Amino acid sequence: MQIVSEKKVIYFLICLGCITVSFNVAAITAAIPVISLDLKLPAIQVSKVIPFYMIPYGIGALIYAPLTRKISYRAVLAGTLALFSIACFACGISNDLNSFLLARIAMGVTGASTIPLGLMLIGELFDRNVRGRLVGLFFGCSFFSSLAGIVLSGLANWRWLFYVPAIIAALSSACFFILKSQCLKRVNSSSVNYFKAFSDVKIRNVFIFIFAISFFYHGVHKWFGIYLDKAYGMDKLTISFFFILGAIGGVAGHLLGGYISDKKGRLISCYIGII
Repeated sequence: MQIVSEKKVIYFLICLGCITVSFNVAAITAAIPVISLDLKLPAIQVSKVIPFYMIPYGIGALIYAPLTRKISYRAVLAGTLALFSIACFACGISNDLNSFLLARIAMGVTGASTIPLGLMLIGELFDRNVRGRLVGLFFGCSFFSSLAGIVLSGLANWRWLFYVPAIIAALSSACFFILKSQCLKRVNSSSVNYFKAFSDVKIRNVFIFIFAISFFYHGVHKWFGIYLDKAYGMDKLTISFFFILGAIGGVAGHLLGGYISDKKGRLISCYIGII
């Protein structure tokens, strides 16, 4: 019974980490017109905060799986969330674009740990027949968090989009540090070889599928707020409403996809997602 309870606590914490990192991802996109007014800079210039986060995030995501072969899950998650908290706070107090962009790079690199390590822990701790639903809920938390961030972006000062995840990240880091779980203290015993993974046709096709979906999604999503501002002159509350609609659809899609994956198989889930 204790082991089951411990697994639930760990799952809650990795979901909390996902919530932390996802809180302002969509909201920042919606808030760029407001941030540009505050910093007295053109919106297209302020929009650099998007790639200055996304590119380091993508690179950082490749680091943490190999790192856990040397350092425990607990140390990596506690450390990166603590640094993510500091980076978020630095973004919140920034009054010039250069310091803002540096802090965004730090956010990207440190925030990249939660998703890959969360998925690895789900794979190690839970049975195959429930993983799909747990992964669906895990990513569903991401969209719920994005939804909350978007709502906040329409109601509060944009700096709170960084203060809130800074607080949650600090609490999450402390919880990972305090939790004395053997599951978190161990290192990853599996080999991590990205070149070998890409040599497998099935795995490579999955990556191509994910890349294509992400390319089209982020290609529209990350510039949508600026487009609505420039093309239609919408205020931040109206822009936030459009992002809320997308976030609601994302929540439903992740939960449904996880359920179908467990019941009908991952391939069927992918085909339905494409349709």
